[in-house]
Amino acid sequence: MKHDQADKLDCLMYVLFEYITTVAVQNGIVNYLEAKSLFRDLLNVFNKILLPTHDSSHVQYLLFHICSFHTDFSDEFMNNCWRTFTSPSVSMTFRQSAVCYLCSLIARAKYISTRSVLTITQLMVDWLHSYVSTTETNSSNPNRHLPFYAICQAILYIFIYRHHEIARLPDGIETVSQWRLSRIIASELNPLKYCLAAITLRFAQLA
Repeated sequence: MKHDQADKLDCLMYVLFEYITTVAVQNGIVNYLEAKSLFRDLLNVFNKILLPTHDSSHVQYLLFHICSFHTDFSDEFMNNCWRTFTSPSVSMTFRQSAVCYLCSLIARAKYISTRSVLTITQLMVDWLHSYVSTTETNSSNPNRHLPFYAICQAILYIFIYRHHEIARLPDGIETVSQWRLSRIIASELNPLKYCLAAITLRFAQLA
């Protein structure tokens, strides 16, 4: 039964990828207006359906695909995720999901420039330092700090996949050193304890 469902999902994904290309690309050239309209529709679906859905591992790639058509789309998607995360009125679950999708795109999508990677990562780093400076850390309940741990893990994940490109920039290594990640890692919130072990281990090997 699981194989049948997987096959159906593969077929549906193929059809939708073909539909996106048919609508947004004409004679090998992206039609910006058509692509933008479709992107907005997919972003609306993302906000209403994907963010609340636990452990989606395939459908988001439709949105990631259309984000590759123009930097306006990828920038808007990243800003959308960041706004969701930083909005105090949004549930903790939605905020964590937004960070997961954001870091997945930044870490793995080659069409996201290294400068864009540094820009969005800097926002994350600034948020972490502000959180460490202003948050009571004597709580025994780590669930209070789940957004903090989600951002920590996102930065480690991004660094793992993009560190080569960052290091090749003239100011890349200096920029990373200015993040002062040691302050965050050594804080009483102890983020490495709550990040996935495979990610922390790989980061430690690279740092």
